[in-house]
Amino acid sequence: MKKSFLRKNFEQIILVTLLLLYPAKLFASVMSSTNFAIYVDTVSVGGLRSTSTNFGLFDNLADVGGSPTSSTSTSYRVDSGFIASSPDPSITANLSTSNISLGTLSDSAVRTDSHTITVTTNSPTGYTTTMTTDGNLRDCCGHNITGVGDGSVSAGSNEYGIRTSGSEGQQNSSDIAPSASGFVIASASGPITSSQTTITFKAAMASAGLTPGSYSQSVTYTTVGNF
Repeated sequence: MKKSFLRKNFEQIILVTLLLLYPAKLFASVMSSTNFAIYVDTVSVGGLRSTSTNFGLFDNLADVGGSPTSSTSTSYRVDSGFIASSPDPSITANLSTSNISLGTLSDSAVRTDSHTITVTTNSPTGYTTTMTTDGNLRDCCGHNITGVGDGSVSAGSNEYGIRTSGSEGQQNSSDIAPSASGFVIASASGPITSSQTTITFKAAMASAGLTPGSYSQSVTYTTVGNF
């Protein structure tokens, strides 16, 4: 009877916050139709885009109207000249659900629940999504469920962790313990449309050694354009 009581009182609830960060930039009007968009026009004789690990550079020849310049203040930046114009930077990220519930833990199985983050961006260098937490998976009285340390949450052990899946997932190969210091869970190196990364939460308990109660943790995802 004591063992059954323990199992019925281990309920896990994880709350999630989603943040999006992307630098603001001011651009001129765009000429467009159903099939095209022209951001600016000019009389020019050439130009190209050059990149390295740390920068991206657009150039052109015979830019009518003088050399491009930049004007800035606390609230804005205006770049002049043809090559300074480009599509408005944009990024969207959507979470399939904001709550994770691992239900009642058992010493005979690993409990799981998951949600999916979907990202779209036109950034030429892609995006990065990180995960941080407000502390350990814990109850009201300071008792914690230990974060996984061996790469796999296993039945019969007091363990908790996450694993990602999807082509942009960065924690696909093993279970990892969410932490306040954070880590990257998804990233891409170029523009992406509806990129989906699934984050699966896992928890297990041993037959003894875990205090009965309701355990919770707040998780924050932050998605930024790579610049």
